[in-house]
Amino acid sequence: MDPTAAPEPPAPAAQPDAPPSRITIAAYLEKITPHAWVTPTIAGLIVVGFLVEIGLGASPMAPTALQLLKAGGNFGPSVDSGEWWRMGTSLFLHAGLIHIGFNLWAFWNIGKFTERVFGNLPFLVIYALSGFGGAIASLAVHPLTVCVGASGAIFGVYGALLSFVLLHRGVFPDTFLQKQRNSLLGFLAYNVVFSLSVPNIDLSAHGGGLVTGMMAGALLGRDLARPATQVGRRVAAAAAMALGLLALTVPVHRRLHAVPEIAADRLADEAYKHLHARELPQAIDLYSQAIALDRNAGWISNRGLAHLWSGELPAALTDFQEANTLEPTARTSGLLCDASARSAKSAAELDKANRWCTEALALDPKNADMLAWRASVHDDQKLSELALADADAALKIDPTNDLALRVRLRTHYVEENYDASEADCALLLKQAEPGKTILTACAAIARQRGDTAAARARLDRALAVAPQDTSVLFERALMSEKQGDLATSRADYLALVDLEPKSEAGWNNLAWVEIQLGDYAAAREHADRAVSLDADSAANRGTRCFALVGVGDFKAARADCARAVELNAASEVDRGMLAFLDHRYDDARKSWAAASESPADARALAPWVAKLPHR
Repeated sequence: MDPTAAPEPPAPAAQPDAPPSRITIAAYLEKITPHAWVTPTIAGLIVVGFLVEIGLGASPMAPTALQLLKAGGNFGPSVDSGEWWRMGTSLFLHAGLIHIGFNLWAFWNIGKFTERVFGNLPFLVIYALSGFGGAIASLAVHPLTVCVGASGAIFGVYGALLSFVLLHRGVFPDTFLQKQRNSLLGFLAYNVVFSLSVPNIDLSAHGGGLVTGMMAGALLGRDLARPATQVGRRVAAAAAMALGLLALTVPVHRRLHAVPEIAADRLADEAYKHLHARELPQAIDLYSQAIALDRNAGWISNRGLAHLWSGELPAALTDFQEANTLEPTARTSGLLCDASARSAKSAAELDKANRWCTEALALDPKNADMLAWRASVHDDQKLSELALADADAALKIDPTNDLALRVRLRTHYVEENYDASEADCALLLKQAEPGKTILTACAAIARQRGDTAAARARLDRALAVAPQDTSVLFERALMSEKQGDLATSRADYLALVDLEPKSEAGWNNLAWVEIQLGDYAAAREHADRAVSLDADSAANRGTRCFALVGVGDFKAARADCARAVELNAASEVDRGMLAFLDHRYDDARKSWAAASESPADARALAPWVAKLPHR
């Protein structure tokens, strides 16, 4: 080689990002990323998501916010309660065929090309980060809107490509850039118009997705001339962006938590749990806090329900009336019917309850409960025919309606149609827990029909349900006495006066049973208690008269019998004893013969009748 010869110029260095000039940009991108599988996969998932949405009941053309929420739409209150997954599922839902159709067209138009620019996995990361960024922005700006759509992620794809173009000028031909710019502008224009016309499409999600995509495009872009280089940097950048977006969820969650409507919704959810568990004071308190933030008719009626179950009828009525004013529904009218029927005392209140029940039935004519409540109101108004008509109508709809059966039983009982009442008892007593009121009422009906065995069995069941109920103890004591079961009668009366020491009837009847048993000392002690409670009771004086005769205190006995006859001249038992003490034996025999028609009186009189001298 000639050293004096001029040196040859060095070969030009390869420029980064520049593909070989012999092939087109599209062909070169296809060479470095042969299979653009992410784009069709995502498109397929979007289609599947739309089909699932329709399968869950959403309209294919114009789904409602409630339908989209059910399918998995992004919604602040739901996310605040822990359903963060909605930020992902919402990306695969759409507000009708037009929405999904345009999004798929826009995505398909740019997706494969962008995927080949960045590579398969980086493109998937860009799509996911953009969708997540859009969802975060949507929650922050419009927390009370149910938002759906892949638009945020698709904006991110366009943003990533825009970043790449700006940072790698000269890589793409001007004609190609012109085409992509027109596509991007068309996509932007469509989404702006569509977002303004459809309530569940959120421009803030588009903006969030676009910004996130541009950042991802800047950080995850690769050197097209050396596509396999700088992998570590790109992985670190993707991880940093993911962590940054996750960090953004903290202030977003605080923002959601502070929105008054969401705070109210959260309180109402807690209140409902307490209401369902019958923890009524807690339910009332939490509903009151929620209502202070948002006067929701449903929450107000639920608070009224808690008041109703607590026995606070005036407060319940106030809540039901307010709820019905805010949002008249069959439910609120029905609750007004229920509460007003329970609390009505005066004729005016009964008329108002009747009107509420009639209004509820106008909205829901097949509601057995409302028919039963109106039947109850008619029964209280002494309108027996109307009460029976409503009760029968309720029982045609629901043959086991407890209130309707009770009303019909009571109406038949008042009309002395005891056989019809017994038929209703047969239905009511099939219940696992018919309750004390039904058991005692059916015991009275059985007694009226002369079926003392059934009456006693029903009273036994009533006492098993309410062992300390003095009215049931009194009824069974009377029944046992009539059946001659004096030991049970005495035990029931003793339990009764132990629970209710001021029951003069309890003390008096206990003493009379003890007289029948021949325990005159105990009878005297208990008759003294009765007289101490009411000295002007003919029954109390007469019972003590017999007890005193039994212990041999004839002088005091005569004074009590004389006073008893003075107070009640019709008492043949006391008249007979007074005659016996005065040695007027024929008069005593005559009076006691009339009194002995009662088994209990006959047992008490037997020792003294036996002492009458033979004629």
